[in-house]
Amino acid sequence: MSLSIAMKAILLLYIQLIFITDQVMCQQTGANQENVDPASMSTDSIFSQFGQDEGSGEVQPTVSNTTDGNETNTLPHFVVKDASGNPCFLATLNATLQVSYRVAEGIVHEAYIALAEIQLPEDVKAKGICGQNTTRLFLEWGNGTFHINITFTINGQKTETENATWSLTDLSVSYDLSNHHVFPGTSETDVVTIQRDNLALFTTPVGYTHVCDQNMKVSVGPNERGVTVNFHEVKIAAFGVTSSEYPPDVKVCPENVEAADNDEILVPLIVACCLSAVVVIIVIAYVIKRKIQTTRDQTDYKQMP
Repeated sequence: MSLSIAMKAILLLYIQLIFITDQVMCQQTGANQENVDPASMSTDSIFSQFGQDEGSGEVQPTVSNTTDGNETNTLPHFVVKDASGNPCFLATLNATLQVSYRVAEGIVHEAYIALAEIQLPEDVKAKGICGQNTTRLFLEWGNGTFHINITFTINGQKTETENATWSLTDLSVSYDLSNHHVFPGTSETDVVTIQRDNLALFTTPVGYTHVCDQNMKVSVGPNERGVTVNFHEVKIAAFGVTSSEYPPDVKVCPENVEAADNDEILVPLIVACCLSAVVVIIVIAYVIKRKIQTTRDQTDYKQMP
């Protein structure tokens, strides 16, 4: 009986810890979702929130030709200049968005989830801000249907033995469901904004160029209204840029790259350790109790006349 109670207690604690873990991970990856005014998400509006103290915000997207096998791809190329007109950020991106949205089914009157796939176009509008430790790139296309805000941040300080690094740390995406040409079948008309913070993507030493031909998937928001951003054929120089040419030192991404939060591995590890500790404590308590009970039974048996 005692063993059964102990096992039930272990199972209950395990379920509770799993529930807590799911809640924490949803908070990390689910991010904030809210309805906003489409006009407030324009690059001009977003840029005005930061002013022009850190950079000019002038970005003239051009195109860059890349060769993939026998095919030549034309990709958007971005050059952000600082307040003095000097290049401070370079990027060539090939990105695809997979957007989940609700569609009402007319026969059974139930909603289901549809998927829209959108390619980052060559004529995307862009603005940028260069800061000492933070650089931002704002993208807009589809007559204001889509907005992406990308933040790059320097990690730590340069030392005598190691160079400081930078990473893509924050990613925000908004899309306007009132564009029924892009989102057919939906009756919704609101603007959905979701973001994911505390990322560590494309980590590269300052003054280096990050080059990655692998597909990098970043999930943003819940499944029902979430977005998966697929980065591929990426070339970025976020800090330490001195001209309109990419720095010659290159950091190439490893194969099978996956997006992860800084805490995404740490939190499950902590929960697993806590669960293991709880199980060990319960087992030890059960063994001690059984030993005491056995000793007591033996003593009572010896005292019987």
